[in-house]
Amino acid sequence: MSFVEVTISDADVKRLFDRLQSPATGEAVMDALHAAAKVVRRNAQTELVRKHPGAATTRHRGAFRNNGAPVDNILYHLDERKRSVNINIMRDARLRWFEAGTIDRMTEQRNPAYRGRITTGFFFSESYANSAAEIEQVMLQSLDQYFKNLDY
Repeated sequence: MSFVEVTISDADVKRLFDRLQSPATGEAVMDALHAAAKVVRRNAQTELVRKHPGAATTRHRGAFRNNGAPVDNILYHLDERKRSVNINIMRDARLRWFEAGTIDRMTEQRNPAYRGRITTGFFFSESYANSAAEIEQVMLQSLDQYFKNLDY
């Protein structure tokens, strides 16, 4: 029976592992999430304008005159504590209407006026589903750049 002695120095591995657990790693993850959020937002804006061209303009009168163009209200928020990103269309009612649609609407006045119906657009869910490969690519590129900048 022959025995082979193998000695593995774990100093280099420990040093690299410590660097991966450093606060800089959190920055790398957040940079990757930020890049992915930009991709989703850009694709959602493009899809919204494609389906509803008027969403790119600002109204100068009416209930939403001070809210800006709906396309500008697709927002994202980075949460460093949870290391996550939240891309939100729920802050603007018009975006919810464009996504989910509405039933036939009438004003509730003495002489009701017909306001029509917004058809279901699913601009946000479709743009997110269609950009999954691009999101993954952008995140991997961002993380790859971080690891290339690590000095051993």
